[in-house]
Amino acid sequence: MRRPLISTLLVVGSSSMLFVLPPSVTYAQSPVVSSETYAANLKASRETRVGIAGDKFTINGQPTFLLGVSYFDAAHWRVSDLDRLAELNFNLIRIFLDWQNRGFFDNEGNLTKSEELLALVRAANDRGIVVDVTITGYSEVPRDKAVQAAVRTLRNEPNAIFDLQNEYNLGREAALSPSEIRQLYFIAKAENARAIIFASNYAAWMRGNTLNPGRLTQEVKTGVDLVAPHFTRNPRWYSDTGTRVAQTKEHLRSMNRNIPVYVQEEHRNGWRGGEFTKEQFLQAAQEAKAHGAAGWVFHTDAGFSLIDQEFFAELDATERQVIQKLGAAVFSDATAYNTPGD
Repeated sequence: MRRPLISTLLVVGSSSMLFVLPPSVTYAQSPVVSSETYAANLKASRETRVGIAGDKFTINGQPTFLLGVSYFDAAHWRVSDLDRLAELNFNLIRIFLDWQNRGFFDNEGNLTKSEELLALVRAANDRGIVVDVTITGYSEVPRDKAVQAAVRTLRNEPNAIFDLQNEYNLGREAALSPSEIRQLYFIAKAENARAIIFASNYAAWMRGNTLNPGRLTQEVKTGVDLVAPHFTRNPRWYSDTGTRVAQTKEHLRSMNRNIPVYVQEEHRNGWRGGEFTKEQFLQAAQEAKAHGAAGWVFHTDAGFSLIDQEFFAELDATERQVIQKLGAAVFSDATAYNTPGD
């Protein structure tokens, strides 16, 4: 309840002064809040705490579909990019810590740009954005040291999730075995038991639309907190998304593992000459969500190099249309896209 403040009496020494304030000035009947409490409340109000509940991601305890973009060259991140992504209802960015020799590690696996990384993750937190931290890719950094350093540095950041190795099955002689994934998983959990840990793969257990249940079972038994497939990039990938997600979820149910399916890296314009329409990208995202995926990332090479200009300036003409429409297509009851066969 708010009441008009009529006057207040200030006593100084032996004299007194009466200050009469106009009736329009009001005060709230509430306890005085210390600066420390205010700062704590402000931090809590901005917190973006990512979690998992069954097969869904949560943000601050509420089941939330994660819609992201590939933002690999995060060493050159910009506040303006995060602001625009948040305005367009994106709530996730996927970054690489060892991206093309422009990352955050030295050759020994030490995190040399921890302050820059923390600044990015905290800026994303303030804007309601989860950060998918891909720790290693195809570089020569020691994986165990890199995983330990990344998770330790970000252990107090509630909006970070961790991909141990991008496409762990495509490194040829450096590919990870299930036992190695499990070992890295426990290294990460030793640094932060609450962290969300996984390892992404490229068609490891699904070629085209054919599921290899044994391969999926192997991956899940490593203990990972979710599965992050990079499905086969065939010409009809966008209309195959729903089938692929549904098959994956059905096998997970047969294993009694109700964990998220996070569609982390789909086809993109320009890869091996592929060019897709706005409607096809929107259909892929909508199919992923409709068939029970926990998140979907708009994959684009616009985030591959951010040295010279911002993310949005790197998008091609079609991608600019896509990024303007994705949030509305995924988070509203808009009519689903159904693109005819090419």
